[in-house]
Amino acid sequence: MKFGILPLAMMGRRTAVPRLAAAWLLMLGFGFGCEGGLRERVPKKTKGSGALLSGRVVLAPEASLPRYHGSDLSRPQLLDRAAQARPTGCVQADRQALQPVTQGAERGLSGVVVGASEFSGYRDRPRAIHRVVIEDCRLQPGLVAAMAGDTITVENRDDYPFAPAFGAAFEGRPLPRHRPVALPPLLGGWVESIQCPPSAPCGRTDVVTFHHPVFAVTGADGRFQIADFPIRKNVKLSAWHPLFKVAESFVWLEHGETRALQLVLEPKKRFAAAAGEAHAP
Repeated sequence: MKFGILPLAMMGRRTAVPRLAAAWLLMLGFGFGCEGGLRERVPKKTKGSGALLSGRVVLAPEASLPRYHGSDLSRPQLLDRAAQARPTGCVQADRQALQPVTQGAERGLSGVVVGASEFSGYRDRPRAIHRVVIEDCRLQPGLVAAMAGDTITVENRDDYPFAPAFGAAFEGRPLPRHRPVALPPLLGGWVESIQCPPSAPCGRTDVVTFHHPVFAVTGADGRFQIADFPIRKNVKLSAWHPLFKVAESFVWLEHGETRALQLVLEPKKRFAAAAGEAHAP
């Protein structure tokens, strides 16, 4: 069976995630990789070693963790034919998927991508395989940061025949159980999501693809680390997640230098309102 994949350019429309991320990609100098898209500024490869940047991404003071709306956890398909009702236990997974970013010690935020831009050279790395699974009715992890040329595999570990699609698709086909399905190599400068149709939602995995390897995803306590960080350049560093406003800082590091940095995220108004509704009596 085929995994439901169809390039956005063929559909003639863009989905919700690219709209949310468009401004951030523009600031990072990324393009959408399709006809009429933004012009790309791709840094060149270099053999030189860089510095080490570590840091934390934290929730703004007085702010509460934002949440998606229920409609953000699925994507309509032209043909949406769920074979059967989902297990009753999926309701709890839906609640968890509404709030994919968790708060750890000292307001540290997990699952946030931190990426560099506005620099001229980077040290290349081998292409990687990123594994996404559907387990307990939910796509995991909630966010993948990748480099152009990396690949993603998607595996259904549940008995239910979930039918996810990467981007807009005519129809998602049920995934074979315990058999990873590989997507085509990723294009750089793009944000897209893996989602199931409304008839049988399975949460979401947002995929952020860079033209370079100078990025990281925060861990459980909001910490991140980027090796081979560009040296002797005023590099823009941005922290991003669909639920939050972008946080930015400029960093200058010398050869062999190690530095720690903190970025503070504020929820977007739309998703902060959703968090308030969830806690209303």
